[in-house]
Amino acid sequence: MDTDLVAKDKTSIHVHIEGLPNLLEICLDRLNDAILITDAKLINGFGHTITWANRAFYSQNGYEANEIIGQTPRILQGINTDRSILDKVRYALENHQKIRVELLNYRKNGSTYWNEIVIVPITNQHEVVTHYVSIQRDVSLRKQLETAVQDEKEYAENIVESVREPLIVLSSALKILTANTSFYDTFKTTPQETIGQFIYDLGNQQWDIPELRVLFEKILPMSSVFNGYEVQHNFPGIGMKTMVLNAREIFRKSIGSNIILLAMEDITERKLKEDLEHQLAYFDSLTKLANRLLLKDRLMQSMLSGKRNHSYGVLMFLDLDHFKPVNDLYGHDAGDTLLIEVAERLKTCVRLVDTVSRFGGDEFVVLLSDLPGNIRQARIEARHVAEKIRITLSVPYLLRLALDDADLERVVTHSCTASIGAVLFLGQDSTYDAIMRNADAAMYQAKACGGNSVRFFED
Repeated sequence: MDTDLVAKDKTSIHVHIEGLPNLLEICLDRLNDAILITDAKLINGFGHTITWANRAFYSQNGYEANEIIGQTPRILQGINTDRSILDKVRYALENHQKIRVELLNYRKNGSTYWNEIVIVPITNQHEVVTHYVSIQRDVSLRKQLETAVQDEKEYAENIVESVREPLIVLSSALKILTANTSFYDTFKTTPQETIGQFIYDLGNQQWDIPELRVLFEKILPMSSVFNGYEVQHNFPGIGMKTMVLNAREIFRKSIGSNIILLAMEDITERKLKEDLEHQLAYFDSLTKLANRLLLKDRLMQSMLSGKRNHSYGVLMFLDLDHFKPVNDLYGHDAGDTLLIEVAERLKTCVRLVDTVSRFGGDEFVVLLSDLPGNIRQARIEARHVAEKIRITLSVPYLLRLALDDADLERVVTHSCTASIGAVLFLGQDSTYDAIMRNADAAMYQAKACGGNSVRFFED
């Protein structure tokens, strides 16, 4: 029943309260909402007398008319009725104000229900309050749903907070319902900046990550559980993070919808450690080139690929000419500087798929794979690269050497060439040791000819 309509017609309700016109009474009696009318006068200062109620009221509370008329609304109250809400009602009535509350009421049989109550004061033609009309509705189901939602939220929050790694709970619409302390600490954010946000809008859209969209929009719709999804992203303010995401979509029957649990394992430090260990294990610490271990692995792969594709490979063994004088004249720092420069020049002479390795001291190895299957053509291409390397390395080196005064340096020029020995191989027709041995032998042939030259093992 519309309370505004009641208020507008309040005079007619009062004037005929002792004998409601049949039509009005029939209308009120057939409303789905419970209607209760009380006298404005207090009974011994404790309550207002009930003067009329409709069928919905009796049905909702289980009473008969003779059990209700003359009583006060206190008959609907019990031990668990909130006294603070009753105090608010009492204050509103004393001040002749309209009020809306939700109250736990008791039926005749002792069962309880949540009652939404709107109370409107009714005045006569002299603006004197004579009665109160309350419109009541059983909202127990809604309260149960609200409680269920709150319970689910608390349940999820307790689970989320117990997880050590960052974890967030999202709605099916990808809005963040809650997150744990670890998430806030790791990503330098707050609950106020997080809860209710669309995941991609979080942190000024810094979470609009392409890999995350793939997970939510393509992977999860096909599988409700997905583990081990690695994402690397540069977050403004906290830097590069590498995370392993584990996502799980769960249907919560009590709230009738899905939620998504997204756990994030921050493996940034572990990845850095693994990268460092990999660097130390497979790369030369000075030049950052592949070391012997990685070179052997690459050569074995090249042999296997050559066998499968019937393509040649070539391995070149390089030894620097006139390297020792650098150390003798300028010190080992100057020698290290020259070796680093040699490494950089070698990388400019080959493809990204090729391998450049520091074998030790002033010895380097270059591995070319996937050369033509025709030996003559393969030899032409290999010799072309070898000559390119020889010419590139023969260009004089400008070495910047620090003096005792850290702010000063001197630049010296040093000429250093290379003796290059090369060997062609086809698949696994030869062995790793044989290839290395033959390339080394060819290099010594080049060295014996005065250096700064290229020799193939077959030459």
